[in-house]
Amino acid sequence: MQFVHSPRVYYYRAMSLTDLDSARTEFISTDPFSASEQYDLWVEALTQTYGSWDVPPHKPDGFFATVRASRFDDVTIAEAVCDPCSGRRNVRLRPLDDCDQVVVQLIRNGHEYFRLRDDDYSLGPGDILVWDSTKDMRFDVRERLHKVSLILPLSRLQDWLPETWHNTAGKIEAGSPNAILLTALIESLTDRSLTASDIRGEHLSEAAVALLSGSVRNLDEESRASSRLSKLKSVQRYIQNNLGNTHLTLAHIAAQNGISKRYLHWLFQSTGETAARYVQRLRLEKCRVDIGNPLMKSKTIADIAFSWGFSDPMHFSRVFKNHFGLRPSDLREQRRQS
Repeated sequence: MQFVHSPRVYYYRAMSLTDLDSARTEFISTDPFSASEQYDLWVEALTQTYGSWDVPPHKPDGFFATVRASRFDDVTIAEAVCDPCSGRRNVRLRPLDDCDQVVVQLIRNGHEYFRLRDDDYSLGPGDILVWDSTKDMRFDVRERLHKVSLILPLSRLQDWLPETWHNTAGKIEAGSPNAILLTALIESLTDRSLTASDIRGEHLSEAAVALLSGSVRNLDEESRASSRLSKLKSVQRYIQNNLGNTHLTLAHIAAQNGISKRYLHWLFQSTGETAARYVQRLRLEKCRVDIGNPLMKSKTIADIAFSWGFSDPMHFSRVFKNHFGLRPSDLREQRRQS
């Protein structure tokens, strides 16, 4: 065993020597530490295993947790036990992680409450939750929890499901066919007689992704349509609330909503209007209202255009006329005379 110093906390790491590959498996426990250090150790282990999280302030009265993480190339199987705790993450934390990842977590004992974007999940023994690090989320553990998680690079899932990988996120009920298959895979990987030489991470991730893709294909069309519509509405709300941002590009919109530009284009296909056209139309409509508003007569047309995200007055005048059939100055004069 050895003591390792991190920027935030001294923590204890016990390395298995014979039953597991010592270069691939780490076991962390809060037990050897004082009560005032234990919670900080858990936060360190949480971040190292599951990515960056915002957590409540330090707990000085003690905190029990253990994490055993076995790594097979770029795939990790993590078994964790922890006292009640909570945390949340959003897109601003993504740059702190080495890469985006997808997590398939199986609840063994206890209960965990999870919120993924606008969806709430209550998880009990046998339930599985699939989540990825591109989404806003929070968790709440209200009793001692024991869970096992399969963690792999999100790119593996995206390669298999370039259009529908978002649909894998959510709860898989205990006892369902997909839960039974995923549970069998996850539980088999907790066998402590396994070593890194027994399993190639590439093969392991392919097996996991194949099972996850099966869960997507089993969704009925109504469920898929509902998921797509919900995501579209969420993106549209974001656009509506940020029309004045001159940096509201498609890349910016996609990044802030945890999706790719390709997925953004796919979302808007059902509307008959591209995402770029949607942004421009809303901005033009806001400008038309302000230009015709007597209370805004002290503002120049260029100022109004700038306030709604346009950066070139000549371009604005041209697209305004193409959309409404008259120039912005003509509209202002009409409203003034009326």
